[in-house]
Amino acid sequence: MKQLTITFLFSIISIFCFAQTPFTEKTFLDFAKKMEKDPVQTLENSAVTDFVFVGTGGFVTDLKGLIALYDNFTSVSFTPTDYKIRTYGNSTIVTGRLKHTYTVKKTGAPRILDELITYTYAWINGEWKFTSAQHSDAPIDRNIEEVAIKKILDDVDAAFNGGDKDGVINAWKNDPKISFIGSGAGGEFNLVAQDFEGLKKAVTQYVVKPTGTKGIKSNHRFMFKGNLAIVEFDQEDIRANGTKGHSHSIDIFEKVGDSWKVIVASHHGFNNKNEDTPEEIVKQWIADYNKDGKSFFENNCSDDYIASNTGINGGKFFDRATIIGRARKENETNDAETTNMKSFKSGNLAVVMGNLIWHHKQPDGSDKPEQTVSTFILQKKDGKWWYAGHHISPLKE
Repeated sequence: MKQLTITFLFSIISIFCFAQTPFTEKTFLDFAKKMEKDPVQTLENSAVTDFVFVGTGGFVTDLKGLIALYDNFTSVSFTPTDYKIRTYGNSTIVTGRLKHTYTVKKTGAPRILDELITYTYAWINGEWKFTSAQHSDAPIDRNIEEVAIKKILDDVDAAFNGGDKDGVINAWKNDPKISFIGSGAGGEFNLVAQDFEGLKKAVTQYVVKPTGTKGIKSNHRFMFKGNLAIVEFDQEDIRANGTKGHSHSIDIFEKVGDSWKVIVASHHGFNNKNEDTPEEIVKQWIADYNKDGKSFFENNCSDDYIASNTGINGGKFFDRATIIGRARKENETNDAETTNMKSFKSGNLAVVMGNLIWHHKQPDGSDKPEQTVSTFILQKKDGKWWYAGHHISPLKE
């Protein structure tokens, strides 16, 4: 009888000690706090040996593989929201949303993952054990994200055209794998950067001073995938001298923390409605010259500009500094006019030939026109047509 009593008591104690504790909201939030503080130790103590993890994008790993991921990251926060807890027998399923913030150990860069989760737990040997986890991309508010990315694109344009180097550089992710490629309407490459240091050098070279250009974007097309966004768009650049340029671009952004950062940019110029034809460029140049010759030459002559005027200097050549020094001033009244222009263009070079008429205002107010034959040499560089050379000869009647 005594033996039966002892056996019964041990049975009662055993049942009491291993009675299943309900899996509550507190149970789950305590687990989340432990994951935030020390995910490696939490996984080692709370997960079963045959634990399975399915990550965003579909990759599958075991407990050892998941723990190894934390060799590269430091956990900052582990915040579940919108969760629902359901227990069936000795198993619990938790579904919800998780914002996991951490830093990359190598760079210190912050990262935020916003994901949907399904976690399972089982009551094993008197405690709740973590048995599996699956993560997938959380839905995003496309309207909010599209507005944010459009603003970044506009801010980068404003910085570039305003001569703000830091404003351009700060829009990019500081990552050696970023890349930028650009080309002009003639197919020539005008900017290539294959890493972040290369980007900074390129920006330092090309963003020198305000350009007066205004960029107008249109036809935005977005695609989102996890923490990446791809945006395709067209752009019209209205330059200070009134000429226009057009480009088609594809940019890739990565969500870094709460901000989007550019990681890849591909911008390519193209001709639109013949606004980039050499004849139209020369016509605009003449209009700018008539307003202020000195300013025109300073803003449009290439560094290696060379010209000759057989009517003035007998065919001798003169350079950029000389032509700027001899330019008509803003208050002069001798205007120029082009007629009968023909052009040839190949790649980033163009030749425009025609008649250039100089209207010399006389003291009595009359006009004394001077007929000449002109050849303009144009070179496209860094997305802009430059005045590279000129030859003028008097037209004999």
